Amino acid sequence: MSDSERERARQEAMKLWTATPRQPPAGVKKKPAGGQEDVSGHPEGCACGLHLFPSLFEMAEKRKLARQKKEITMKLPPRQAAEEIDRYLKSIP
Repeated sequence: MSDSERERARQEAMKLWTATPRQPPAGVKKKPAGGQEDVSGHPEGCACGLHLFPSLFEMAEKRKLARQKKEITMKLPPRQAAEEIDRYLKSIP
């Protein structure tokens, strides 16, 4: 297969890939586009699963919080880090 044939095949595959509509996982009903957003901030019909399983959403939030705490503690001395973390936690609604 020459380079031009390989490139042509790659371009055709990309056209098919981008033209194929994405389907939600099996068992997830697709809702109409442009719907209301749910509490996770994802649009209706989103098949990511975070808003379908609140515990996954909560775990993602906890990981985000832990990452924020780690960044703060890496930048500041212990006492300042503790104060900054307290301020950050109070700022979360």
